[in-house]
Amino acid sequence: MMQQGKRILLCLITLVMVIGFVPFGAFANETVSNNVVGVTAQQLILGDDLTMRFYVTVYDSHKENSKMNITVEGETVTHPISEMEPNGAGQYVFSVDLAAAQMTSEIKLNFISDNESVFEKTYTIKEYAIVILEGNYPIETKQMVIEMLNYGTKAQRYFKHNLEKQANDGFEMEESVVIPSDISSVTVSGDLEGIKYYGATLVFDARLAVRYYFYAPNGVDGYTFTANNTTYTACARDGLFYIEIPEINPQDLDKNVEITVTTGNTDDQLTVNYSPMHYISRMYYKDSASAELKSLILALYSYHKMAVLFTNTGDILDLMPVQPGDYNLGTDIPQL
Repeated sequence: MMQQGKRILLCLITLVMVIGFVPFGAFANETVSNNVVGVTAQQLILGDDLTMRFYVTVYDSHKENSKMNITVEGETVTHPISEMEPNGAGQYVFSVDLAAAQMTSEIKLNFISDNESVFEKTYTIKEYAIVILEGNYPIETKQMVIEMLNYGTKAQRYFKHNLEKQANDGFEMEESVVIPSDISSVTVSGDLEGIKYYGATLVFDARLAVRYYFYAPNGVDGYTFTANNTTYTACARDGLFYIEIPEINPQDLDKNVEITVTTGNTDDQLTVNYSPMHYISRMYYKDSASAELKSLILALYSYHKMAVLFTNTGDILDLMPVQPGDYNLGTDIPQL
């Protein structure tokens, strides 16, 4: 299910947009002056999180003793150029992972060469989205972007993050979807001595993930946790152990995520099947859930429905290049 790739929404400005990865977006071409350094393209990738990619041209005179500092909300990551390899086009690619609530957070790029700043600029996902929404792009692409911004705003409100700059300002929408109330429950099969399934939840943090909780009074040494042919390490929390399965793409929120627990001492296994949609439905119709949580869940479901529609069109959309110009969190959703 999740082996199709970590992310589904590939936002890039090329001449062709291939729907299989749900791409949309725009290249942000910038003029590279003085043969120094500059961002020649931007790319936004959406999936279980958001990733901004910056394609940077670095001329030979600035490849030695140089680095790119990328700062988001006071935290800086340094990328020494000497430790990187350029892509086939000779560009250096820098990726920045962001949460949904960070669509208006500034991403500051500062290229340092011989201890001197030769390129400095800030970007945001919101500004990138405006390029698409105000450009000559298909209506389906713009609708997908608006759903993304709406989801980002509801995440900002739920996490109370950067509320003075909300993602959908100027592009507000009302969700017209109805969340189903008859989602099938979790299925558990098999049995293993010393460990029991406790519950599951959907996690909103830097990414969307499903978290499975287990009760194992004697610990989890000797147990193997597997999902999608990947083995996961259990973490302890509040007397329980949990496994977190990331890479939950928006169009896959209605798919089951299966995890198996085995031990080398027996052929028996414990299997749990859980769909994020189960959480979405239960929490949305739960009387005790907060209004902010329900609003976030409704926006996520609307985002999901648009992603499903977008990935199932089977079309190839032609995008025209644009010149966008210059553009100067860790909380769990409550467990069921």
